[in-house]
Amino acid sequence: MSEKDYYEVLGCHEEASHEDIKRVYREQALKNHPDKMKDSKQSAEKFHQIQEAWEILGDSDSRRIYDAERKQAQLEAESILLFARITSDELYSKNGSFAYQCRCGSEYIVDKKDLEIYEQLTVACDECTFSIFIEVNKTTNLTSQDSTGT
Repeated sequence: MSEKDYYEVLGCHEEASHEDIKRVYREQALKNHPDKMKDSKQSAEKFHQIQEAWEILGDSDSRRIYDAERKQAQLEAESILLFARITSDELYSKNGSFAYQCRCGSEYIVDKKDLEIYEQLTVACDECTFSIFIEVNKTTNLTSQDSTGT
């Protein structure tokens, strides 16, 4: 993963929609275009960074990969032991929430509201030091998932 924070380069939040990122990209590209700036070397570098950020964040597949790599780097920096990367489709219903079996025998419990709010989240096991990374599938009907464990 690149060490640059492309969201910071464009000046937008990681939760920004594609349309918001596109708007900010266009504003930044116009503002920092080398032809409009007096210091052409510095403005050319800034413009290049903006273009690079747009190439990654402007494409949904590239953005998803970038976000996952960025999240993994954050987890590693925080020394979080990641047991699994899953999608919300792999969770099962349990007592009004959702769960995923941990290798220690316990379960990761995920509140339904978190799945509705976030696109990605990390959940820690209550019994051990592992966590799971969940990529939320917004197209899945969460109430229809299987009610049995693994």
